[in-house]
Amino acid sequence: MNAAAAYSFEIEESGSCKFSTPYIGVLSSVSFPNIRLKHPLKKVLVRFKPGYSIGVVCGFHFDSHWILESEVSYQKAEVNHFSIPPERFKTVGGHFRMTSFVENFIYDFNWDYPLVPYFGSGIGYAQAKGRYKGFREFDGIDGFGFFCPKNSLESHAYFHKSGVVVQMILGVAYSPKSSWKLGIDYRCFMMDDSIIAHKIGCNLIKEF
Repeated sequence: MNAAAAYSFEIEESGSCKFSTPYIGVLSSVSFPNIRLKHPLKKVLVRFKPGYSIGVVCGFHFDSHWILESEVSYQKAEVNHFSIPPERFKTVGGHFRMTSFVENFIYDFNWDYPLVPYFGSGIGYAQAKGRYKGFREFDGIDGFGFFCPKNSLESHAYFHKSGVVVQMILGVAYSPKSSWKLGIDYRCFMMDDSIIAHKIGCNLIKEF
């Protein structure tokens, strides 16, 4: 009787450690976005300097391995250059900003080691905005009909898009015997075929 009671208590105790455990956390990462804008004749390619992404998450374990997580994030990056093939413009200014709301489904290996890998995917909604300004030099004719060896053609592009986004997640968390977790992960963020952002960073999680 005592052995059965002890066994039942251990099963209930171990199950309660993970089932329905809520948590909150913060995300911080370096962002590498790439954008293809639609043009009447060609595609506008935009390349960025490494930017940043910050966010908050909250979620819970709904069994010993699977996690349902809500993520809100914001990312920004400055333009490096943009081009309308075969022309490449020298950038004099521009930026990209995106705010996203994503529901993630994550598989946690949950083994008895300090380093625990995890992977998952997510789907949600995002709003992206961008402004790009550049110029290129070319040989041509000015307004008076004279040949100019170095004319300058300025180009502007404004971008505003919202829609469904998907996300892939791959990472590893340091999980000591406490309610805090520190993770490092890679997240690939995609909005159809026009926006792809690669994010590498860390997260800090507090379980309750």
